[in-house]
Amino acid sequence: MPSLRLPFLRGSAAARPIGYTEALVAAGRVAGDTLEIGRAEYERINRAFGICSMPSLAAQASGVAGALVRAARSMATGRAILATDTIVRQRQAACLGCEHLQGWRCLLCGCPIARKIRLAAERCPADPPKWGAVG
Repeated sequence: MPSLRLPFLRGSAAARPIGYTEALVAAGRVAGDTLEIGRAEYERINRAFGICSMPSLAAQASGVAGALVRAARSMATGRAILATDTIVRQRQAACLGCEHLQGWRCLLCGCPIARKIRLAAERCPADPPKWGAVG
């Protein structure tokens, strides 16, 4: 169950759609300065207001583990682990123009793009991918 700090929600209300904070408060339970809300209700409200959430921590951990395996495989087979500066710039340009970028993280995989775009064996998680693995 997500727990959200009310001062944060109210303090950042200008950056959120009108009515979003109120909808969360109405659907949850306030305990002190914390709002507790069920995961399904939180996701429903986010969808209703056009807000995308990050993948679960388990999904993000699985993605990191996969990236480590791919990097180790590249190292074991003598392929480059890091992408060239040119590839990094191309990937960065694709990410910066992507609708799935929120701040510095990808909404599809949760990865910080500054890290993901540097690993040669990684690819964009969009379908179809906006950039692929090299090497």
